[in-house]
Amino acid sequence: MNNALISIAVLVGIAGGMYVLDRLVLWLEAREWIYYRTKRGSVSLGMAVLETQALLDPTKRHVLEATRTEPDEGESGDRPPPDRAQ
Repeated sequence: MNNALISIAVLVGIAGGMYVLDRLVLWLEAREWIYYRTKRGSVSLGMAVLETQALLDPTKRHVLEATRTEPDEGESGDRPPPDRAQ
């Protein structure tokens, strides 16, 4: 019985600590000190992995170059309308 209560207390403590840590990191994100959950950073882990893979395996370089040359779509993901200058 005593071990069960200790286990429950430890689990509640861990859950409480995780909640406090989550709230702290969300506060840091609101102050724009870090990117955590709601905002995206400008550099992704995938691009870092592609860079490393391009150094180690030159045949993968075309994937990295194709990723870099993709046209920038706006915030909404839509392509900008064509210019109708006449």
